[in-house]
Amino acid sequence: VEKYKESAESTVSAVGDYFELVCTNISGKALEMITNSDVGDYYDKYYGKKEGKAMEAFRNAKSIISNAKSTNQNIYSCTIIPEGGAYLSTLSGGMTETPMADFANTAEGQYFVNNNTQRNKWLGYQTYLDENMQSKQENYALVYYQRLSRAEAYIAMALDISVAEEMLGQIDFGKGSVKALVSSDGREVSFEQLTDSIEEAEAAAGDTGSVKQWFVGSEFYESTKAAEETGHMDVKVEGKKYVYIYTPVGDTGTMICTLIPESNVLGQVGSIKYITIFMVILAAGAALAIGFIISSGIS
Repeated sequence: VEKYKESAESTVSAVGDYFELVCTNISGKALEMITNSDVGDYYDKYYGKKEGKAMEAFRNAKSIISNAKSTNQNIYSCTIIPEGGAYLSTLSGGMTETPMADFANTAEGQYFVNNNTQRNKWLGYQTYLDENMQSKQENYALVYYQRLSRAEAYIAMALDISVAEEMLGQIDFGKGSVKALVSSDGREVSFEQLTDSIEEAEAAAGDTGSVKQWFVGSEFYESTKAAEETGHMDVKVEGKKYVYIYTPVGDTGTMICTLIPESNVLGQVGSIKYITIFMVILAAGAALAIGFIISSGIS
């Protein structure tokens, strides 16, 4: 049983490592925008001015924001939330007259108000954009916020939900298992496997997205959400026994969590046992046959 759990840990950890690469790619793109492009120059130097350089920087910044999404399929949306006036976004719709002030009134904005030395953070929502632009929670899984160097503005880059679906879909622990991406602020994007294998799930149009909170608020999740390494424990959810496996996604504060029904674990172990017995019998039979052939040759 422990060997199976260790193997399952390795699977979840590998998905976590891949997810970290995706997140690093997005955060790196955001940092590039504010340090080495017209996006940073416009808001840091030219914002509010009407001179030629300001207009040129704005046009270039608009193109950079648009290209960031069109050239990276992992990005759902890319937006600059400024202190006021001209904003940039790949989303449709319009911002309020005081974007930064209204952003500060959301849970995400309050995080930065309460942690004013924090310049970036992975969070689960972009509430301000959901409420004022054509942004939908069901279309994104995580959001990376990066404050600009000198301007009072933030870049918000949302990770497309399809990325989470694809990566979590690589975790196959059988029917009844649950896999989820859980953000540091408690958003849970979870999927319950309704079939015995990934292939069957794909044929049946995939696993089902779950509105149920499997992890957030549970004692076992709360005790491990700050874990720095992959681990597992035996837990009970609504009276049913599961193996809970978790892994951190780098230093993003995000966790990948899974629940494997105990019956699935025991079934896998049983299968391995029968395969082992079969292989032993097969090997013994082969040894006897070889011995018989050799003895016949000697005779």
